[in-house]
Amino acid sequence: MKQQEPLTFQRIAGHLEETYYSAELESWHRTFMHRVVTICKEALEIEWTDSSDQYPASFKRDVTELVVELVHNRNQLCNAR
Repeated sequence: MKQQEPLTFQRIAGHLEETYYSAELESWHRTFMHRVVTICKEALEIEWTDSSDQYPASFKRDVTELVVELVHNRNQLCNAR
């Protein structure tokens, strides 16, 4: 539908609101996300860099907080249309 009827898709998508990564549920998925991110960072440290000092700044942010922020901003943009 996104390709066939982009305007209809945008109109419908604009009424959707994120639930999983909403700020209200942050405490629920924080532990899981922290574990996944730790595993990913360890893999990157082994395979990609000589030290974690070489990570881009975005890798050092709290990923759960980042995802909640991104989703919140996306919802605000959709609601502003």
